[in-house]
Amino acid sequence: MPFIRITSLPFKPPLEITPVLVGLSEDFSQDTGIALKHISASWHYLEKNHYVVAGNASEYQAKQSHPLIVEILAPDFTQQEAIEKMLLSVAKSLARLTGLDETNIFINYQGARSGQVFDNGDLVSW
Repeated sequence: MPFIRITSLPFKPPLEITPVLVGLSEDFSQDTGIALKHISASWHYLEKNHYVVAGNASEYQAKQSHPLIVEILAPDFTQQEAIEKMLLSVAKSLARLTGLDETNIFINYQGARSGQVFDNGDLVSW
């Protein structure tokens, strides 16, 4: 199930997102042992100057400020060790695939609760 949602400012020069998302998904699958068919990843852009860090707006994704914002949503039964693998995998993969430093990537894990997920046409419980 893991859903990986990435939010950033536009890159200059533009970054081709499809290969980044494919590479991220493949890395994540390999690092975590979760089958690729269960992993979803998406990229969302903020408008220029719609992201302020330390009081400063930016038009484009900066290498040393305005970190990528990443959310990982996975079942809440995921053990802490597996969560840490997910976080580290995403950080390393995004740094490699985007050219950003790992220190400019912010990742948050959220646990999806049993009975609070609708998937594949049904309410899911575990």
